[in-house]
Amino acid sequence: MQLSSSSLSPTSTLTLHDDFDFSQHLSAAAAWVAMRISPRITRDFFRQGAPHQALLTPLIIAISRILEFMLIRNFEVPYIYTHHHDLISHFDYEKRVMTELLSRDELWRVGILGMKFRALTERRESLHKTYEKMGVRDDYFDSDLKEHLESIEAVADASEWLGMKYRQALKDAMEMPEDDGADVSKRIKKPTRISPYETAKSTIASKLAEGFGISSADIVRNFVTKAKKTPVTDQDVTPVAYANEFVTDGPAGVIRDAEKQLELARLIIATEIGKDPVVRQRIRTLFEGSAVISCLPTEKGNDKIDEFHPYMNFKFLKEKPIEKMKDSPQFLHILQAEHDHLITVQIKLHDQAQHVLERDLSNAFFSDGTGPVSKAWNAQRKLVVTEALEKHLLPLGIKWAREWLREEIEDSLAKKCGDSLQDRINRAPYRTEDIEPGDVPSVMAVSWGKGDPQKDAVHIVVLDEEGRLRDHLKLDNLLDEELKEQFTEIIKRRNPDVIVVGGFTASTKKLMDQVKLLVNGPPDPAETKAAPNGQPSNKQQASSSEPNGNWGAAAGDGWGATGSQSNDPWGAPASQSSNADPWGATTGGDWGSAGASGDWANPASEQTPAAPNPAPSSSPERPKSKDKSKEKEERKTPIIYVNDEVARIYQHSKRAEDEFGRIPLLGRYCVGLARYVQSPLNEYASLGSDLAAISFDEFQTLVPKDKLFVAFERALVNVVNTVGVDINRAVIDSYYQTLLPFVAGLGPRKAEQLLQRISTLGGTLTNRSQLIHENILGMTVFLNSSGFLRISRDMSYRKSSSKKRKNKDSTDAVPDPLDDTRIHPEDYDLAKQMALDALEFDQDDVEDDAHAAQLIGKLMEDPENAKKLNILNLDDFAATLFKTQGKEKRHTLDTIKQELLRPFGERRKDFLLPDKWDILTMLTGETESTLQRGKIVSVSVARVKSNFVAVRMDSGLDGVLAAKYLSNDGHAIPEQVVQKGQTIPAVIIAVYVDEFRVEFSARPMDIQTGDAHTRRIPLDECYDKVLMERNKDIADRKKRREVDQIRRIIKHPNFHNLNYKQAEELLSHQQRGDVVIRPSTKGPDHLAVTWKVDNGLYQHIGPDVVEPNADITSQNVGSHLVVDGKYQFSDLDELIVNHVKAIARKVEELMAHDKFNSKITDSEIHVDLDQKIRSMRNTRSVYAFGLNRSRPGWFNLHFKANTMSPIQTLLVKVNPNGYQLDGQEFGTVSELCDGFKTKVGRMGGVAGAQTPYGSARTPAMTPGRGGGGGTTPGHMSSRQTPGYASNRVNPSVGKTPNPYATTAAKTPNPYAPPAPGGGGGGRPPVPATASSGGWGAPPAAPGSSWGATGGNWGQSPAPQRGGPPPPAPPDGGAPSGMHPSRAARLNVANSRGNDWGSNRY
Repeated sequence: MQLSSSSLSPTSTLTLHDDFDFSQHLSAAAAWVAMRISPRITRDFFRQGAPHQALLTPLIIAISRILEFMLIRNFEVPYIYTHHHDLISHFDYEKRVMTELLSRDELWRVGILGMKFRALTERRESLHKTYEKMGVRDDYFDSDLKEHLESIEAVADASEWLGMKYRQALKDAMEMPEDDGADVSKRIKKPTRISPYETAKSTIASKLAEGFGISSADIVRNFVTKAKKTPVTDQDVTPVAYANEFVTDGPAGVIRDAEKQLELARLIIATEIGKDPVVRQRIRTLFEGSAVISCLPTEKGNDKIDEFHPYMNFKFLKEKPIEKMKDSPQFLHILQAEHDHLITVQIKLHDQAQHVLERDLSNAFFSDGTGPVSKAWNAQRKLVVTEALEKHLLPLGIKWAREWLREEIEDSLAKKCGDSLQDRINRAPYRTEDIEPGDVPSVMAVSWGKGDPQKDAVHIVVLDEEGRLRDHLKLDNLLDEELKEQFTEIIKRRNPDVIVVGGFTASTKKLMDQVKLLVNGPPDPAETKAAPNGQPSNKQQASSSEPNGNWGAAAGDGWGATGSQSNDPWGAPASQSSNADPWGATTGGDWGSAGASGDWANPASEQTPAAPNPAPSSSPERPKSKDKSKEKEERKTPIIYVNDEVARIYQHSKRAEDEFGRIPLLGRYCVGLARYVQSPLNEYASLGSDLAAISFDEFQTLVPKDKLFVAFERALVNVVNTVGVDINRAVIDSYYQTLLPFVAGLGPRKAEQLLQRISTLGGTLTNRSQLIHENILGMTVFLNSSGFLRISRDMSYRKSSSKKRKNKDSTDAVPDPLDDTRIHPEDYDLAKQMALDALEFDQDDVEDDAHAAQLIGKLMEDPENAKKLNILNLDDFAATLFKTQGKEKRHTLDTIKQELLRPFGERRKDFLLPDKWDILTMLTGETESTLQRGKIVSVSVARVKSNFVAVRMDSGLDGVLAAKYLSNDGHAIPEQVVQKGQTIPAVIIAVYVDEFRVEFSARPMDIQTGDAHTRRIPLDECYDKVLMERNKDIADRKKRREVDQIRRIIKHPNFHNLNYKQAEELLSHQQRGDVVIRPSTKGPDHLAVTWKVDNGLYQHIGPDVVEPNADITSQNVGSHLVVDGKYQFSDLDELIVNHVKAIARKVEELMAHDKFNSKITDSEIHVDLDQKIRSMRNTRSVYAFGLNRSRPGWFNLHFKANTMSPIQTLLVKVNPNGYQLDGQEFGTVSELCDGFKTKVGRMGGVAGAQTPYGSARTPAMTPGRGGGGGTTPGHMSSRQTPGYASNRVNPSVGKTPNPYATTAAKTPNPYAPPAPGGGGGGRPPVPATASSGGWGAPPAAPGSSWGATGGNWGQSPAPQRGGPPPPAPPDGGAPSGMHPSRAARLNVANSRGNDWGSNRY
């Protein structure tokens, strides 16, 4: 049952007991449900003077009928909402007015509440049976509790109350067998722990409790009615004196024992009040309306939660009403912060509400006497009330409110996510002007992935109107004329209705521009003046980031002046088109001519034959009429972006691999894009449990997945049953089959059985009645689902089935045009009657069902059918049906009329295209929040011109810095301020969303101002700002005390008064090997030494450096410093040079070795070793060194003996004099490697193990060796190599083969110094005019724009390789192993250089 289960999550199920007779509880259930459906129902039907108060009785009757349908007859929500809509609406036959009683969401709510009431009724009757078995009679339970248990909590309270009052009787009843044949020994027995109440109840104190003048039951009655129906009687003596009467000990213990007896008596009464179901329910109601929540930070949270932390919003929350928290996820964040031990949460009643509660309980318990004795007894009663509240009622309310609020917010967020999904899937296919509503367009999808011209080819996929793959084309680029022709040729041949462009980076906009240019030609200048939907272009309107304010500059020179200047900041006239590239290039960077990757016969382009279609069909592509084709040629083909979140998941799915295994990942991504354009519903429905991977709300992760899946399934069920499912298509189309489980009454299991049964009967159905007559579906499932299972009259796809029906002579195999409508078979007679009346036929004129079907089909195809049906008076028809048959069918008649006019007419909303911010976020990840005006971000300098600087954000978004925004005075020369490749901070001053462009300022005064105002978390309206300021003052005083503490000052350039975190932060911007000396926490005679091993890795020498003869009053260190108890130095300089720097040199020597692996994690190094050993033809062992991240200054030596052995790891410690491996010292890396190989040889336990690389010599060359001109790796640190500081290169990794040289030639070593006489393969100096466009490329022409450096701007230039240019292949041929067309394109690229001024990307 879809109402109670979810096919997306097996745990989201509400079980029902079929043997429970619920029919006798329908009236009570309807009244109980009606009051809990929604605030709208309460407001419009129940309140005095409500607009629909007169319809309250019809509403209750409707709810009763609905509960009967759902809980007794097992009908689903879609069936009731669509085919019995008259149940949830009221038609006034006199006024002829229709009133909707319940919406579809409220109908779902009725079903959920009905199941809750059913569970409540079952538990309540079970409690009544248990009470009867107990054999006790309690007047209070019979009169006040038994028939007033209105919630599951109340039933649980009553059960607990009975267990408290009659523990032994309840225990005996639970052990009593249900029948004579039951085995008592197998029944579960409750624990026998005795509570303090039971202990006290068994003593004489129970008699003393009766002397308080009123029973606990009467106290509750007085409390509920707020009137003293039962008066309170005081004893004649004081409580202590009265208690003495129950004390049997001697006089010495009278006072002590009397107080003890009073304490036990108070416990008995307080427990009975605290466990009373009526009082507990009142407490829950009170907490629901009057509870408040406060938060305080823990010591950890006080340090971690600053003004920019997300939890700052509630760090000092003060008594926020619980009612205000139901509509936001704030409380879920509070619970998460509490779980992380950052805050403490306090839930309590508001002071006024708690005061009223205490007063009402006291009034119900206190006597009216005024004398000393009465006051003494009332004082004891006051203690009872306090104990009942503090030990029972308030803790109960706090716990309940906590869970209740969490459930409410989670349910609200889950519904919000479900509504978001429903809005996305309740969309018709994309439609152009010449496509009828509901028809599916043919789609071409184009993408180049990340848009890297050296790696990513352009993939083109075409799907026809049936969703079949017609073409897959892969092109290197869309720049070469030959490739352009191939692109335009496939468009002319396939003539798609729409083209969708997708990708993963901002460079996708360049692809979009190029596709538009090739398909529709240059844009009309008139069209570029305004953005889509009539909005002003982004040149005129910079989204939400319009400049306003001057940020410290003059009024005419600040940010506010940018938008109104006659010339833009790039120096271009204001009249220049907004699409023009400000740097002189038409479309962007150079796309190059790199061949496409993958196993393709033609590296330039390849057309892949269509993969096996999930819905195979021998029918040809649907022909288009000449008029339609001509019309499409005359109009411009729409080129759009669509939401690609489903396509990104689909391309990596097992389903995509099964359907289109021959297509690369990017091609499958294009298939996902095209399918989304044709049917968003199918794409989302096919995801299954992967729906949880899509973000429908920013707080979705706070909701348990089970609740999300229930909400998602409800959305899918709503839309699938609105659209309907073509059952015959589902049989042969595995992609389309994903919709079938969401049809009412089915689900995954029944849907699969339905398909299997139809397949065994021939593969197609002729009419709906076969579902029953062929025993395919049971009656209940048939009634639920048949109206949503469409049997289309378009039989074209049936030709693909090679099977023949076994019962071809069956009289049921007669097509019925009503089976191609949403009309339910129950209402076919009404539809036939309407059709005959519209055609002016009498019932006697109809020969048989076939003749009736023929007449209905004639009416549905009649061009004037609307005119004929409009003549019918449906109001009178409905009134006649109600009078003669008692059937409410007014809404049903409207549905029949609509379906006769437009069978399964499109009811979904129009296809939703992403807006400009959606597109920007999809391609870059940037949002309006991350691009907020005034925010400071890091940008890299891509180009430096005389009047502006082109920059790029980490997300790939392009930006510009006008020259006047580089200095405070506005007269900076860009070349003197920034350099290409430099990373600088910049402030966002404007965002041009349509152009994917951001305008920045790098003025020092703007940077110094900061962006705290953009990142600061707003405080809640119930924030305790006084406490926040007090806490801030305490923290400031603590910091001042720390600063004011006496610290030792040493005069040395490397000494800093820092802690270890501050020292690491200081060293993070310095070179490897740099040192900081700082005070030690161990005392003034200790020093701490921290040095930088690598980026993010720092070693703290020690445990500490000890100065035995330290003089803390002196600013100099003593003459004796001891490290590790064995290294001794006379001063700090000697310690730095002979110890720290010596270790640093050894570390760098090992890091420069060819066996060092720079990967960060051990697992990455292990992967490299596995790949390396598998690539070897013979069995060898491999090894590599890696930094030990957990023990800075140490190395891990990873080795693998053979392909079958596990990877083992040894620790290498670095000392000032060398390396230590397994307790043995080695002076150099070569000795270390030799020692390791010797150790491996001694191990000998691994079969097939060889000395790594089969050599006893470290494979690094020394400077003295000739021939190759190489040097021992590590002869200079990467810090000493200009231009290579950020990218450590391993020179011993395999040499790059030169395609233009002989097989013996090797790439010159770029790290080798020039050898005397020009030999040795050193790197000669690069002439100042040399171009980096490629090896041997001619220098750029003078004045060329952006072409002097080559490559894609925003990226670091490729390292320049030394040596003369490689010789060309003989006779212009292709090098060995290279495709001729590839070599030809490389020659062309080298001949024309890397030209950024051309029309290439």
